[in-house]
Amino acid sequence: DRSRNRITIEAYKAMEGNAGKVTVLTEDALSGNKVTELCNTLVGKELLYNNFSRDVNARTYSYGGKFFRLNEAGASVRAFADPEDATVGVRFRSLISKDAFDAIQKDVAEIGVIIAPKVLADAAGEMTFEALEAYKASSGKANVYISVKRSGTYATSFSAEELTNGCYEIKGSLVNIKDASMEFAAVGYIKLKNGTVFYGSTDVNSAKAIATAAVADVRGAAEPGYENKVAEGVFSPYTKKAYESLKALAQ
Repeated sequence: DRSRNRITIEAYKAMEGNAGKVTVLTEDALSGNKVTELCNTLVGKELLYNNFSRDVNARTYSYGGKFFRLNEAGASVRAFADPEDATVGVRFRSLISKDAFDAIQKDVAEIGVIIAPKVLADAAGEMTFEALEAYKASSGKANVYISVKRSGTYATSFSAEELTNGCYEIKGSLVNIKDASMEFAAVGYIKLKNGTVFYGSTDVNSAKAIATAAVADVRGAAEPGYENKVAEGVFSPYTKKAYESLKALAQ
């Protein structure tokens, strides 16, 4: 029981008389993904993932002698100057460290974000191309998900200006959403030339939920990052117009 740094009586009794038959795994062996990688090799597919953060969806990969994650899902909602002339949109993102991307860059064929209505993502069982395509075929539905790919000069790379805190963001947006309360699932991905796909953490959000959280993110007095007075004794990171737009979306 590692969470309590102790061993149960049952586990101790099970090890008695088995000297030399018990393999002790160090913290380094566990955190280095060696156990997970070995198990996946034995079963012949990427079945297990290590979790090195509080993000239960974080997946750890080994490539080019390095271990890395595509993780930290997140979403933002588009704020409008005029709430009466608003086209609702949600932007999702995943992060990958520069070091990790550098290790795979020469083999990258595509970078993007998969977005699907949560109800369809749940039906598919997993936010992967394979699972979504399988569900699409079995359900007969024409529109199950969209893949928002990077294009142009940086279709398979990132510019130096996109580097923030040692990481690149993989971003994709869905616009013209008719129902602000509709939940969408999204995941960033990087596809290699050999067909291998690295997936980020799956994020689930709606425009209304994001706007609600943004409206609630206020302070009672002005402070760095919260300089905009949006009501008496209420200060926000957003301008007054943007705040009103978010309020309208949150209702």
